[in-house]
Amino acid sequence: MAAALDGSYELVAGLREIHSRGFFHGDLKSNNVFWVKDGDIIHVKIGDFGRTCCLTSNVTCVEKH
Repeated sequence: MAAALDGSYELVAGLREIHSRGFFHGDLKSNNVFWVKDGDIIHVKIGDFGRTCCLTSNVTCVEKH
């Protein structure tokens, strides 16, 4: 249970970092969230930024093909 809670905090921190840099993931789902073990520590990584959008421009989000 503690690992899931820690992972949730890491996921939120990652999204906060992405947003602070002016980007929106665009396709966040369980298939794009990775649990990575580093020794005894489990980290959460966010992947697949193919549909990422810039929050600070008027550009429409486009899907990478």
